[in-house]
Amino acid sequence: MAQVAPVAPPQPFVPPSTIRVRLIGNLSRRALYSNPRDDGVIKQFSMADVFDDQWFYIIPGTDSKFGQYRIKSAFTNEAVYLNRGKAGTSSFESAFEDQWFKFEAGTGTKVGTLRVTCPATNSALYSQNSSDASAVGSITSDKVFDDQWFSFAYEDMELDEITYDVNIAKFLEVKPVAISTKMATNNTPETQVTTITFSESVEEERSFTSELGTKLGTSATASVGIPLVGEGKVTVSAEISTTIAWGSTDRVTKSWSDSVQVTTSPGKKYKVYASARQSKFTVPFVATWKSKSAGQVMKTKGTYEGVSVYDFDTTYSEV
Repeated sequence: MAQVAPVAPPQPFVPPSTIRVRLIGNLSRRALYSNPRDDGVIKQFSMADVFDDQWFYIIPGTDSKFGQYRIKSAFTNEAVYLNRGKAGTSSFESAFEDQWFKFEAGTGTKVGTLRVTCPATNSALYSQNSSDASAVGSITSDKVFDDQWFSFAYEDMELDEITYDVNIAKFLEVKPVAISTKMATNNTPETQVTTITFSESVEEERSFTSELGTKLGTSATASVGIPLVGEGKVTVSAEISTTIAWGSTDRVTKSWSDSVQVTTSPGKKYKVYASARQSKFTVPFVATWKSKSAGQVMKTKGTYEGVSVYDFDTTYSEV
């Protein structure tokens, strides 16, 4: 029997080391903070109130520490550690083993969250729904509890551009669609040429899905191109100012007009048909973001899904 290759666990999105984030407890709805007045102890406060001591940088490891990270306070410049039930900060330059963490991606109801564990001390960070001094700390990582799951809340970011990889676009559905039908009638004893004019509107759909969901806001406005289908392939339109509502389907109206010459025999009726092709397709993209505070760049992946109507045509037949 052929062996089935093990499935790699999902990996959470980790921001670049130049982008500030807040660590929000999924259960407590509180933001962690590091302040010199607390003597190196990590504490928490309501996520609704944003203060300078709540911002952290995520610093990736290299070589033997590849796949591990340190969490550096942007306020104190110290590194978070987990040890002996405590969650605190110590000198970043020391690079102690208890400052190195792995991030475990949540699944199921925990999708979009992550768990912070320290391999050296076999401990996990927690944030309890409490105002007690012990509400933030560490516990053995062997057992998983709801208070161990966190989300990154990002500093204000602006969408700078979107780059599509149209070479690996996928067509999910291609089908003909009827647009409109008109009649041409010849009540004379002679052959006539009648001009039938169509002026129609069709509806197309577009949606953008980001690997970060709505963590950078429910929508973003930028000058970006929009993928569309023509002649059996996906291309990208010229850039236009567009408001992107992440994860939502936007319906847009497309106008089409055409005139067809119908040769009609005496005493005959003809139906004139307008039709088109409709494609449902997806295109992967990379979005480039810039922080409003310092212009630092972050790239995220996503998928564009569209329904495009194209290849309009007219035909007619006697009825």
